[in-house]
This record gives sequence, C-alpha cells and structure tokens, in this order.
Amino acid sequence: MVKKMKLNIGSGIRPLPDCINLDIEDYSHIGIGKFVRGDFDKKLPFKDDFFDEIIMECSLEHCKDIWFTIKEVHRILKPKGKVTCQVPHFRFPNAYMPLTHHYYFGYNSLDGLNNLFEVRKELQFYCNNETTRKLTRPISWFFNKIPRLYEMTLLCLIFPCPRIKFELIKKIR
Repeated sequence: MVKKMKLNIGSGIRPLPDCINLDIEDYSHIGIGKFVRGDFDKKLPFKDDFFDEIIMECSLEHCKDIWFTIKEVHRILKPKGKVTCQVPHFRFPNAYMPLTHHYYFGYNSLDGLNNLFEVRKELQFYCNNETTRKLTRPISWFFNKIPRLYEMTLLCLIFPCPRIKFELIKKIR
C-alpha cells in the first residue's frame, strides 16, 4: 500500500503526526511529524504534483497574496488531490482580532477557483461540549441550505458562525 503524502500548511504549534508540517517559524522542537520551515507567501519547497492532501487550518487568512498561495498549492497538489481549508467566517467577531489576518471569507469566497478545483463548502457551527454540539447540528444543517440568506441578514449575528470549511479537489486538465 502506498502511503499518501500530506502537507499541513501553517501548522504552527499544532503539527500533525502523519503530515509534513510547514510553517514560517521553527516548531520542530515539538517533535510531532516531519517539519519543514517555509513561507507560504513564497514558492513552496516541493515538486509539482507531490501531495495527495493539503491541510490549511486557520492559515489561508494570513496570506499576503492569496492568489499566489492558491497557485502554489495547486502546483504541488496531485490531480484529484484534496485541500481542506478552514478559515474564520467574516461575520464572526474574532475574524478581525489578529492583526495578521489579511483576508476575510464568506460562503462563496472561493467560488472563483472553479477552473482549478471542484469547490465544496460548509459553514461550521462547532462547539466544544457534546450537549451544545447536538444543539448546533440542526442550525448548521439549516444555514448550509440557505447560506446567502444567513450571511445577508441578522441571522449571522444571532447565530454566529466561527468558521467555514472549504474542500478543494484539484481538477484533471
């Protein structure tokens, strides 16, 4: 069985054991997974079509040039490879807190990538405890059926959505 190559971009202090973890800071001392120091605003130090899966959890909003980063991710991802990207929703108050955020995302923010990727998306109303999680499941299901209405009305202030999850599947040319 061939092992899938995975990259965790912007891993920071959350490296994953089954991934190559890439960050601008050196977190190799954490000792989880393989670590590569790199800047996702520059050419990534990997061959074309190298990774089967790329994870970008809370990192895409930190890019200075999002289109450059997306092109680099596309370059190093194998055809039919998957990018899982979680970003703060633009209506969530904490999306604006860190001064290092350069981009803010809504449900349709990555639709312009349809020529490179199949784009799947989901508003994520997550909670840490199981009781609250059970309550948010129906809310999540409902608002993912009407995302435009959710984002354009006061619903997003009454039921704030912390994150959006995008899955990008690289198209075969």
